[in-house]
Amino acid sequence: MSDDVQHLHIGQGLDVILTPPCARKERLKAVVQLTTSDGRTVEAGGDYTLVARVSSARLRIMLGHGNDHGSSLNQLLRGGYGQIEIANSALVRRVAEDIARTPYRGAAFNLYVQSKVIELLVNEVSISEEGDDQRIAYAVRDMLLADPVSPPSMAEISRMMGVPPRKLNAQFRAIFGMTAFEWLVDWRLIRARDLVMDGGVTIKDIAFSLGYSHVPTFSAAFTRRFGVAPSRFKAMRAQEQLS
Repeated sequence: MSDDVQHLHIGQGLDVILTPPCARKERLKAVVQLTTSDGRTVEAGGDYTLVARVSSARLRIMLGHGNDHGSSLNQLLRGGYGQIEIANSALVRRVAEDIARTPYRGAAFNLYVQSKVIELLVNEVSISEEGDDQRIAYAVRDMLLADPVSPPSMAEISRMMGVPPRKLNAQFRAIFGMTAFEWLVDWRLIRARDLVMDGGVTIKDIAFSLGYSHVPTFSAAFTRRFGVAPSRFKAMRAQEQLS
C-alpha cells in the first residue's frame, strides 16, 4: 500500500481511508461503508480515492433525527453489510483535496472530515431521487468536469453512455438551461473569476490552466461574462481588501 494513503480515525464510529487523487486518474470514486456492531466491514473491492467506514449509530447522529433520508440511506441504515458508492469524479476529487489540504487540527479537523463525508452522501441521495433526465445530465456534467481543460467530445460521451448526442444535449439543457459545452465554458469562466479573486495566480496562468491558448481570447470571454476585464477585476478585488 502506498505511503501516501492516510488512515484517519474521526472519533467513535467513523474512520476514513484517503488516497490523494492522482492527476492521471480520470474517474475517481468514493465509498461509504456501514460497519457491523462488532466493527467489521466488507472489503471495498475497488480502486477508491476515499473509503469512509461508519457505524449505524454514528451515521444516525450525522444525519440527524427522522427516518426519511432517501432510499439509498434508508437501505444502508437497515443494518448488516452495506455501502454506497459515489461515482461523481469531480466531487470526489474536490472532497479528497479539501481533506488533504485543510489546516484544521484536533476536534475541528474531525468535524470538518465528517462534514465532507456528509457532502458525499448528500450528492448521492440527491441524484438517486432524481429522474432519468437528471441522472443523465449530471453524468454528462461529471464527465466534463473530470477533465475540464480537455474534455471528451459529445460524440465520445454519447458512445460511452449509449445515448444520441442530440438527446444528451436536450436532456442537459432541460436541467442546466444550456448545452453541455455552453455550460462548461461558463463553468471555466466562473472558476477563473474565483482564481482571480484569490489573487495568488497570474492572469496568464489562469487562462492557460483553463484551456485558453491566448490570454486576449480569455480576457475577452471574461469581460463578456462579468462586464470587466480580469486584470481590472483583480485590481478592484485588491482595492476592496485594502479598504
